[in-house]
Amino acid sequence: MKVYPPLTYTPVVRVEIKVLSTGEMRSVSFCKTTLDEVIDHVNKTLKTGIVGIKVRVNIRISDQVKRWGKQKIATVLINDLDEAFTQITEGIETLDWKVIKG
Repeated sequence: MKVYPPLTYTPVVRVEIKVLSTGEMRSVSFCKTTLDEVIDHVNKTLKTGIVGIKVRVNIRISDQVKRWGKQKIATVLINDLDEAFTQITEGIETLDWKVIKG
């Protein structure tokens, strides 16, 4: 028999990219970071242009009391949705959920 420890809150910063013409959306969440760090990271790594697919980029941080806290929204043009997420997540350590067992 196990007694589970009380739940602890971990803030998460979520990046959502939604294609405005089709409504297709992809998202990725970052932990152990701040909203400003993720905004700077996305500004540096996401390649935007003057021609392409019009998307809305929404970056927001979770809040313990209400679901989401502060956020930053921008509308930009990109070439490909999958390529945009590859650019954002490249070089970032990911959690392997198969290894983490309780």
